[in-house]
Amino acid sequence: MAFNNLFIHVLLVLALVSLFTDYLLPLRAGEETNLSGVIIISTMVLLSGLLRFWQEFRINRAAQALKSLVRSQVTVLRRDAASETAQRHDVDMRELVPGDVILLSTGDQVPADVRLLSSRNLFISEAVLTGGSMPVEKQSGNITVDPHGKSAQELLALAVGLTLEMLPMIVSANLAKVAIAMSRRKVIS
Repeated sequence: MAFNNLFIHVLLVLALVSLFTDYLLPLRAGEETNLSGVIIISTMVLLSGLLRFWQEFRINRAAQALKSLVRSQVTVLRRDAASETAQRHDVDMRELVPGDVILLSTGDQVPADVRLLSSRNLFISEAVLTGGSMPVEKQSGNITVDPHGKSAQELLALAVGLTLEMLPMIVSANLAKVAIAMSRRKVIS
């Protein structure tokens, strides 16, 4: 991966051209050959690749250290087999099951698709999902069900999901329309 870089590819092409013009052609013609250009370029490629490998190695190691600091647990209310009342438990996010009541507080990551039972001043950053830069306030409420068995939230999620999948195509089509309109007005040629 360290050598898979456009700059490295250009340097390798230059090294091949230099090898051909400074060594192979003069060798065939019986003239003096010179490999200094090839050696210098090959050294640059080797050093660049080693530096990139070392930087990526250190970055990955630092990212793993940061990842280990991130809390991947969530507080839930669960009923124990021996108890009728729900008890607070800290569980790993991967151990969530349907029916868990998740208790969120400031700064917590929402670990799954959840239905809000109650909330107060709950703002969620949806930047990863929608690209919006501002947090969106979420409120608990009644869920209305349509005759086909889908809740309003499921229908909205379906619509948003389709929009997100189609977003690149929509943007490309709109950019093409703008480019055509601008070329008709002689803004671009």
